[in-house]
Amino acid sequence: MSNKPKTFFLLQYAAAITGCITVTGYGALISWSSPAIPYLESEESKIKITYNQSSWIASINLIGLSIGFFLNPFFVDRIGRKWTLIMLSAPQLISWLLIILAKNYISLYCARLIGGIAYGAGLCTMILYVVEVSNKNNRGIFLLLIRLSRGIGGTLTIILGAYLNYQQMNYILLLLPILFIIIFLFMPDSSYFIEINQKSDNKCSKTVKTLNPQTGDFENSKLDNDKIELPKTENKKLSNKNSFSEKISETRIWKLFSNPTNRKAMIIVISTGLLNILSGQTIIGVYGQQILSYKTTPMDPKKAMILWSLLNTLTCLVGINIIEKINRRTILIFSGIISTISLVIIGVYFQIEKSLYNFTYLGWIPIICLSINSIFLSSGASNLFSIYQGEMFSSDIKSIAVTVLHL
Repeated sequence: MSNKPKTFFLLQYAAAITGCITVTGYGALISWSSPAIPYLESEESKIKITYNQSSWIASINLIGLSIGFFLNPFFVDRIGRKWTLIMLSAPQLISWLLIILAKNYISLYCARLIGGIAYGAGLCTMILYVVEVSNKNNRGIFLLLIRLSRGIGGTLTIILGAYLNYQQMNYILLLLPILFIIIFLFMPDSSYFIEINQKSDNKCSKTVKTLNPQTGDFENSKLDNDKIELPKTENKKLSNKNSFSEKISETRIWKLFSNPTNRKAMIIVISTGLLNILSGQTIIGVYGQQILSYKTTPMDPKKAMILWSLLNTLTCLVGINIIEKINRRTILIFSGIISTISLVIIGVYFQIEKSLYNFTYLGWIPIICLSINSIFLSSGASNLFSIYQGEMFSSDIKSIAVTVLHL
C-alpha cells in the first residue's frame, strides 16, 4: 500500500472514530437517568423531586430527540456535516453544564430537553458523515461503530454512576463534548472523502447494493458512471423546471415516498427500528436500576446494570461476523422471537412475585432474561438497524430518509 492510500485509509478511520465521540455522548444522555434518578429521589440529593417529576426528567429528552431529528436537515445540507456536528456540540456542552449547576427540577428539565435536541440532530448528522467518509469496503464497519459508540456511552455512564458520586459522574460526561470539539476541528468535512472516493470508484465499474426481497440481503447491481451523483448536485435540475408539479417531483421527500424501492426500504428499516424500540432496550437503559431493584433480586442493581451494559456493547462486536454469515431476514425473525420470549418470562415473573413471598431462589430469572434479550438484539437487529440506515438509500435522499426514520 503506497503512502497516499494508506494516509487516506487512516484519515477515514480517524474521522469516523473521532466523530463517534458525539454518539458516545448520545448513549450517555440516554443512560444518564438510570444512575441519576435513584440518587435524585434519595435523601442525599440537594434537589428534591417527586415521582412524577423524576419521570419527566427521565423522558423529556425523548421529546428533544424528536425535535433534533426534525431540525437536522435544515443545517446538515447547508453548512455541511462537519460544521453541523461542531455547532451541535455547543448545546450538548450547555446541557451537561445545566445538569451540574441545577438547583431545581426545572433546570434539569431544560438540560435534558436541550441535550435531547442537540444529540438527536447530532446522531442523524453522524450517520450521514460516516456514510460519506467511508467507501464500500469499510462502510458496514463504520456504521456499526456508531452502534458500538452508543453502547460505550451507556456503559460508561452506568459504571460512573456505580462507583462515583452524582456530580463526579456529570463532570466526566461534560468532558465528552469538549474532547469532541478539540479533536474533530482537525478532521476534514465529508465532501473531501466523497471526492476522493468518487475518483477511486471511477477507475472501475460502478455497483450499488440493492435489496433482494427474497433473502433480505444486499446484492450488487451495476450502474453507469453518469448516474453517480454527489449530494451537492441534487437540486441543480430544479432551475430548469417551471411547473410546480415538476418541482414537487424533484424534492427529496417526494423521491423518498414516490419511488417503490425507497418505500420498500423505508418499511424494512422502520420495521427493524420498531423491533428495537418495542424490545424495551431504551426503557431498560433509562430505568434499568429501578427495574432491577425488585425485592427478590440476588444482585446489586448497579452491578446488574453494568453487566447488562457490557453485554449490550460487547455483543455488538460479535454481531459484525454474524451479519456477514447469516441471512439477514433470519437474524431479524430470530431476534424478535427470542426478545418476545424473554420479555414474556420477565413479565410473568414480576406478576407472580406480587403474590408469592418465598421466591428468592428464582431471583436470577429477570437478570438472565434481560441479558439474553440484550445479547440477541445487540448482535442482530440493533446492528442491522444501523447498517440499513446507511446502505438502503441513495445519497440524494439519505439525509431526509434518516430524519424520517428517527422521527
